Amino acid sequence: MNDYPKVLFPYAYNILGSYDDAKDAVQDVLVKFISEARTGIENEKGYLIRNVVNRAINLKIRNKKLLVKRMLLHGYQS
Repeated sequence: MNDYPKVLFPYAYNILGSYDDAKDAVQDVLVKFISEARTGIENEKGYLIRNVVNRAINLKIRNKKLLVKRMLLHGYQS
């Protein structure tokens, strides 16, 4: 379990491009994984990678929506 952050981080970072956001995505997934019942998971590493990728994609979408909202609120024009 101690090696998982090192394994998972590159997946999140490649999607998000931000060290802090990638670190948060990995932490979110690992905290949830540790705190929930893990019955029926045959490939723990694969499960965690898939969850980190999904979390990173969701964060990227959320960050993009927030950026657009801020741009609209501040009257940004292209």
